[in-house]
Amino acid sequence: MSLIYTYPFMVGLASIVTGRNRETGSLFGTLVVCLIGVTMVLGFSPSAFSVLGVFFALVQALLATARILLTAKLVSGVPGIVLTTQMLAVGAIIGAATAFFVRPDFPQGRIGWIAVLLAGCSGMIGHGCLAAALKNIRPTPFAVIMTLEPVISAILAAILVGQVVTTGQYLGGVLVVSSVIWYTYSKRAVASV
Repeated sequence: MSLIYTYPFMVGLASIVTGRNRETGSLFGTLVVCLIGVTMVLGFSPSAFSVLGVFFALVQALLATARILLTAKLVSGVPGIVLTTQMLAVGAIIGAATAFFVRPDFPQGRIGWIAVLLAGCSGMIGHGCLAAALKNIRPTPFAVIMTLEPVISAILAAILVGQVVTTGQYLGGVLVVSSVIWYTYSKRAVASV
């Protein structure tokens, strides 16, 4: 699972290759610490290693990288809500077109349809926030900040459903939060000079 969080490296690498980011040492140092912290938060286990899992995680990381970079490019010329609405419409059309070929099981009853509606709304809200964020900050800092996602998920799981958070997960969370804060302040210091 932690291999999915290699997408900040991919976004950072793309920003260095395109010349949009020159602080290679601080960026990659931050991303290494973040990846170590995320791995600790997610509870990496060598016994759960799977070649197919590695493949799917890296494909997901590539897709996340493409989504961030393309959204950043598109949102520079189009308002975020317009882009999000267009993506939702395209997704609905693709979903409707493929439904005839795969014969999906549609929800039975009101609760199932409410769940489908809430899942769609949460995806749209999430992408709307992504577009709004990328309108205000560059993709590389955005990708660094996104490494906070598993830390926030672990905290919410502990608060909302009582999941037990281990010492290693706490330490991993501290690593991620500390490195994101350090990177943010180092970027501000460089910008103010």
